[in-house]
Order: sequence, then C-alpha cells, then structure tokens
Amino acid sequence: MKILVRSDSTLHISQDYQEKIKEMVSERLSRYKNRITNVSVHVKDENGEKVGADDKHCFVEVRLVTQSHPITSNHESESFDKSVDLSLKKMRQILTEHFDRKRDIQKKKSLKQMSKTM
Repeated sequence: MKILVRSDSTLHISQDYQEKIKEMVSERLSRYKNRITNVSVHVKDENGEKVGADDKHCFVEVRLVTQSHPITSNHESESFDKSVDLSLKKMRQILTEHFDRKRDIQKKKSLKQMSKTM
C-alpha cells in the first residue's frame, strides 16, 4: 500500500507531520492493506492564515487492486489531526461496507451454483 500525502500550494506540511499522517493511514486501513494499491491524502486550509471553524479539510482517495475507479472520503474540522482522523474513519467504514457487499454477492453466487448441482 503506497501512501502519498499532499497539500495545496498555500500550505507547507513538515516531513514529521507527513510521517504522522502516513502512520494514521497505516493504522486505520491496515485491515485492507493487501487490497489497496494507493492511498492519497490531501490536506488544505480553506481560510489560509485566517482563523475559522471547520476550515481544515482532508480528502482521502483509495485505489483498490480490484477496481479502476477510486473510493473517496473527506472531512472538514477545526484541526488537521481531527480532519485526517475522521476522514480515515469514514474511509474505513466505506471499505468495510464495500467488501462486505462483495462478500455477500459471492455467497449468493455460491449458493445458486450449489442449488443448481443438487
């Protein structure tokens, strides 16, 4: 699972904070690490240097081994830590639902095939 952390041109993210975000991604999405090829985390400050509520934005894009289009989640909060954390929680929930749905479909197919052979 390759993890990329990016920001817009108005925001500089230190190497240490990039590593912290990568650790958060690894921790939150570890269950699916063999099914994910790439994770891109994009953070930006909507208001720049101005203070504002919920102006720290995080957008997460995940590419899976089995499909060509990405799965995305995002969150806006008062801090980058919180926006990254909650965006990753949303992504984990989306992935859980996605893989549960795929598993259920495969079970139904298996049951149909079994019933045809009987």
